[in-house]
Amino acid sequence: MGEIMDKDDKLKEILGEHRRWLPPSPHREKIAETLVDGTAYILARGHNQAPLLVFQDGGSMELPTVRWAETERGSQLVSVAEASSPDQTRHRDVCGSVDEFKRLIKKDPQDQALHRLLDDIGCMIRRMEKRRQEGRQFTADVLEAAQAPVRGPERVELADELLPRLRAYLEQDTDRIEDQLDQIYEWAETVRDAAQNLEQALTDYKIMAIRVNELFEQLRGGRNWDEISEDEAPPS
Repeated sequence: MGEIMDKDDKLKEILGEHRRWLPPSPHREKIAETLVDGTAYILARGHNQAPLLVFQDGGSMELPTVRWAETERGSQLVSVAEASSPDQTRHRDVCGSVDEFKRLIKKDPQDQALHRLLDDIGCMIRRMEKRRQEGRQFTADVLEAAQAPVRGPERVELADELLPRLRAYLEQDTDRIEDQLDQIYEWAETVRDAAQNLEQALTDYKIMAIRVNELFEQLRGGRNWDEISEDEAPPS
């Protein structure tokens, strides 16, 4: 029940934040669901310019033009805008564009919409290829970050050996402890060194993790990557 409430809260937040540019119901709710499941994100543009609904499958639509409509592949989000541009495709992915291309060319090979669909397909493929290159660079950068040198830890095992010895001194007479202070101090400093080495190692791992997180945030951009949708899940 908690997960349902969380999703409802996200839907309300999205509908409120972009209310100015969203189409009427039920289209706006379908857009919000797509944003929540992470298969699209909203890209803000300049002042008084409609934001774009950008799909992970390559499609991109001006937000006010988006509609939930029947297509060759069932109900899908599509753009009803007439104009075609690198920022404006009719379908969310290449598959939808190809299906409509096949339908139109069979119906009327002279239909000018065929040219737009080919333009859309080219834009989407180039956009996904750009993201693929970004993914490859991300992988290389993460591997480089993971290979950064890590200081220490040194003398950790020795510290584990010395702590019981130091504890044993506590059970001896005070006079004997005073006679062995040099040895006790040396062992205590060895334990301190081990702790400092561990602190340095943890700092280096923290720096590494922060760098990897920065790389992840750069790759993710405005996309919701909290979870993988059923459509994205790799075959088992």
